[in-house]
Amino acid sequence: MDKESFVVERDDGFVGLSGGVKTYFSKYDVWPKIEKKALKLAKGRVLDVGCGAGRVSLFSAGERS
Repeated sequence: MDKESFVVERDDGFVGLSGGVKTYFSKYDVWPKIEKKALKLAKGRVLDVGCGAGRVSLFSAGERS
């Protein structure tokens, strides 16, 4: 585990290692392919419930405004 990573434990029992703080503030061009694909499938209004830094909401607002 590097200095920027941390353990994520969810109430559904999942425990994993985060991508670090940089992940929460990363630009669209470096997002994982699966996240880009999911965002392309989103139509209309988007509710970002990930509780991160809001990068999906910020991107969606900019792309769909």
